[in-house]
Amino acid sequence: MKKALIVRFLIVIAIVMSVCVVSATALLSSTEQNVRKSDMLTSLGLIRVIYEDETDHDYDLANRLSSLVGNARVSFINKDGTVFVDTYIDGEPDDNHSTREEIKQAELTGSGVAVRYSKTLGKNQIYAAMKVKDDDIIRISYNINSYMDFASMFIAPMLIAAAIGIIAGLIAVSSVARQIMKPINSISKAMSGMKYVGDEKISAELDEIPSHKYPELDEFVTMFNFMRKSIQDNMKTLENEREKERFILESLQDGVILYDNDLSVISINRAGLKLLGASDESGASTVPELARKPEIISGAEKAANEDRTVTIESTVDGRILLVQVFPVSKSGIDAMHGGLMVIRDVTDKRMSEQLKADFFANAGHELKTPLTAISGFAELLENGLVPKDKKDYYIGKILTEAKRMSTIISDILEISSLENKTTAEEVTDCKLSEICTAVKECLEPAASARNVTIELSGDSFTVRAAYKHIYELVENIVSNAIKYNKDGGRVEIMLHDVGETGCIYVRDNGIGIPKESLNRVFERFYRVDKGRSTKEGSTGLGLSIVKHIVNCYGGTVTLDSELGKGTLVCVRLPVAKNISE
Repeated sequence: MKKALIVRFLIVIAIVMSVCVVSATALLSSTEQNVRKSDMLTSLGLIRVIYEDETDHDYDLANRLSSLVGNARVSFINKDGTVFVDTYIDGEPDDNHSTREEIKQAELTGSGVAVRYSKTLGKNQIYAAMKVKDDDIIRISYNINSYMDFASMFIAPMLIAAAIGIIAGLIAVSSVARQIMKPINSISKAMSGMKYVGDEKISAELDEIPSHKYPELDEFVTMFNFMRKSIQDNMKTLENEREKERFILESLQDGVILYDNDLSVISINRAGLKLLGASDESGASTVPELARKPEIISGAEKAANEDRTVTIESTVDGRILLVQVFPVSKSGIDAMHGGLMVIRDVTDKRMSEQLKADFFANAGHELKTPLTAISGFAELLENGLVPKDKKDYYIGKILTEAKRMSTIISDILEISSLENKTTAEEVTDCKLSEICTAVKECLEPAASARNVTIELSGDSFTVRAAYKHIYELVENIVSNAIKYNKDGGRVEIMLHDVGETGCIYVRDNGIGIPKESLNRVFERFYRVDKGRSTKEGSTGLGLSIVKHIVNCYGGTVTLDSELGKGTLVCVRLPVAKNISE
């Protein structure tokens, strides 16, 4: 600021001195011209008398008149404007000066004066003309100093005055600047701490800026302290709001990406990085670098450039993502145009929808088969196409298919109630040894018919559950072990209490399950061998019911099998002592 004051002061000195020189030069030039004009008109009045008394108006007369008026240039001009005598031109001049300003004035008023550059002499001249007898005109002229001539006369004095003025000005302005800058410097020093607003330790040392004796500065300091406090409070509030926004964004399970018109990422939350298979260390700064999927990149471009909402489904790392892109625009100083991308993992939802679609398709197929049989047998009976000795057989078939359909419907309703946890069964303490014994006794006739033995061993334990559910769980597993066994096969039921968890193992040495089917055996209506399952009367819902019962009580079920060697099913359930009453 001190330097600026000195520079500006010197500029003012230079401007003032320049104005003075220009004004003085213009005044002197104007004064000289006015004085010369007056003298020249007076001189013309004297030599007019001599000119009118002479009869020969030649060069001799012109030279004599020139000597009388200080060797001025003297010209004699006819009334038609032709110069017939000019003391500065040898020979007979033939120029016509009727258009010259001083000549026109003389013809109109009797005399005229003009200043212009003479091409003949190559100098600035002042001309004075006066009409005489016979309407002739006498004209005299002198060389005259131009504006620049006068200015050159003042160069040396001006430089000396400028040097004196600059030296004196420097001394004066330095003294004044020091006095002005002293309080300002102290305020500036205090203000320099403003960049640390938000740092509590430093802000505590900068609570106030000291006041000074200048009233203007005191008012400024007061306002500044107030503004500083307001800015500090606003910055803290803004930081808190940013933290809230950051927390909300990071808490979302959906990915959120804000980007500009160039697809450069402005903001992205952790979920967005995770869903797109990226990380903070990846260094990706644009949507194409993050997404790496043409359909997502195209959607981002459409939303930003075409100003419309775009919805896309894309698969990234085996997950199905629903991507919605909304156009975003903001006007003002920090104007922005781009898009907001919201990414949601809909893998489970799509799988659920697919499972539901498969369920309805399979359920329809499974129900259609017995219904078709029932309808066919009933039509035959109705139309009298069945022999009397076969009627009982056909009626039995109808009842068998009706029971099968009833079983399918019951199993479907059972799964639905387990999924929605709307079962009305009473929860009680269930002793697994008692349930497994009851299942063994119930299924021994079916096992004997296939020459399959059932063995029960292990430690008994109690689970807190509905008796019907646990019974059905064990029955379905053991029943499958019998159905898909071989002649002379064996089924082992083993119970193990391992503290917090009770384990039910069911092992058989039957036909086994192919590896490609192991991941699907718990799906509804899935059968490994459809022909055999139909023959055995299986609905394809047994293991699905097992899985739902286990999930309902917080347990797990696993299955391991080898084709031709047998299958091992393991169910783990929390024991009763670890379940709240």
